[in-house]
Amino acid sequence: MEKASTSTDERLPLTSAGRSIGWEWNVKSGEVHWFGDLSTVLGIPLEAYSADVKDYRRRIHPEDRERVWEAISEARKKNKCYTAEFRVLREDNTVRCLRANGIFLYFHDGKAKRMLGTAVDITDARIAEEALATVGSRLIAANEWERTWIARELHDDVNQQIAVLGIRLDRLKQHVSESTADVQTEVAELYQRITQLGKNVQALSHRLHSSKLDYLGIVAAGRSFCEELSAQYQLQINFSHAGVPRKLPPEISLCLFRVLQEALQNAVKHSGVRQIKVELCAQHGEIQLTVLDEGIGFDSQNAMINRGLGLISMHERLQLVKGQLSIRSEKGRGTTICARIPIQAIEAHKLRSA
Repeated sequence: MEKASTSTDERLPLTSAGRSIGWEWNVKSGEVHWFGDLSTVLGIPLEAYSADVKDYRRRIHPEDRERVWEAISEARKKNKCYTAEFRVLREDNTVRCLRANGIFLYFHDGKAKRMLGTAVDITDARIAEEALATVGSRLIAANEWERTWIARELHDDVNQQIAVLGIRLDRLKQHVSESTADVQTEVAELYQRITQLGKNVQALSHRLHSSKLDYLGIVAAGRSFCEELSAQYQLQINFSHAGVPRKLPPEISLCLFRVLQEALQNAVKHSGVRQIKVELCAQHGEIQLTVLDEGIGFDSQNAMINRGLGLISMHERLQLVKGQLSIRSEKGRGTTICARIPIQAIEAHKLRSA
């Protein structure tokens, strides 16, 4: 037989932190005994509430209910710890966010007898995280607006002035007398420099804001950026893609493009290799962007703890679209940077953009 039920006095320390509750569920009868700060979390006085498990399920937010119950069922079936984050509806119909943990206790024949669990109210933490994400989103949006404006100015103004200077130098070169060879050489050199400057400004404009991303999609923009970087640094960047839709929500495409830019620029600066591999594919319910090099590598754990601005930028951009960033690297064994964005998050952005 399973050990005797834990007394209320023994259970209370589990919920002594405040804004937390605990429960003991009799699996056979469905009866649930509650303890802790029930009045704050669910808006019900503890002495007035001793309901069955169906009522507990009813109080879980409808959008989270099935997911939470699947987690409980899996924990019961596999005899493992239950953990979940979800929303509940208080008695006054306000919503609170909880983080719950629990374990099942079993008879000798393997049947579940009871479940013991606790839940902590994390609403304030979630509100703070959402506020921080909103600020981060606005900062990124402002940064993108500024990049777009600068890119447009470079393309429409600076680059056009450079082009005019190039034309004038070319005409001047044609009118310089053959007897002034030194002047001809100087003019020719200036013309070459002006031409290269125009190319550099155009490349900078594209990096700040890619028009191909707007009109042709992430695959075309990603391939073009790889080609530009290859030509600039005499590298071999192998770009491949599979199953990625041409049209993605602008926030998703921009996030992937910025992560690609940052990852490639890091590889170019620090890896010490001449060949880099880029893969962009849709698989396993998500879009994955992988940038791989076989260079000198680095201590990835230390890098994630002491993240530079580049890693912070990639991480924050992906967080805003419910994506994840993973980095695998060892000194002398190269680096793999992988960004993953769930298809569900992409569909959600499509609905918001509609």
